[in-house]
Amino acid sequence: MTAALVAHLFGPETAAVAAAAAEIEIHTDPHWDPFAAANGLF
Repeated sequence: MTAALVAHLFGPETAAVAAAAAEIEIHTDPHWDPFAAANGLF
């Protein structure tokens, strides 16, 4: 969610740079949820 806020405030390029620096991946697909099945959400 922080990446979305950074993208909203400063633009997607800045969010991508921040994500790379923090070594995280930004997932923009709302249907991608690796924990949904583990928690019985579908």
